[in-house]
Amino acid sequence: MDIKFKYSNVYETHLNPDARPLTHTEIVTKIATMEAFWKEYYTNIENAYKEVTGLSFKRDSVICYVNSGKTFSDPLSLEIEDDKDMQDNLVHELIHILLTDNHSSFEAKQLELYKKFPEEVFTTKIHVIVHAIHLLVAQKLFPERVDRIVNYSVLRAYRKSWDIVKEMSAQAVVDSVFLNK
Repeated sequence: MDIKFKYSNVYETHLNPDARPLTHTEIVTKIATMEAFWKEYYTNIENAYKEVTGLSFKRDSVICYVNSGKTFSDPLSLEIEDDKDMQDNLVHELIHILLTDNHSSFEAKQLELYKKFPEEVFTTKIHVIVHAIHLLVAQKLFPERVDRIVNYSVLRAYRKSWDIVKEMSAQAVVDSVFLNK
């Protein structure tokens, strides 16, 4: 999948109205860094997603907006921060896109998995799957970054999803949703 990294002042202003202004150098440097990362690793990352889940992207391209403070998958947006954090967040957000593109193929098994932790909020539930995939992909491609990825977020829902992944094992989570879809 092709990713076009870009900055939009209009998007930035609406997304982060109180954010510090980004310099032209920051923007250009981070875009170049992310383009180089994606160019070097996209085939390996897409192949790892396929190997781990059996899924492929349904789209040929996506725009990724770099910005001063928010990271999420729709529209694909990355906060400008440490290079490795941006790269790991890209892998994470692309998992959301991969799952969204293919949702109908595993929805029933996903709902079965969610029944194992009914007291958890939806953010925790969806991130059990996302984090399990991310962990398996990172172990294949970036094993030196696994601890960094697991410990990145301090939000309760994300921490809880990592606890569930550790308890169940990433492979068991993935197998429960994607094995023999």
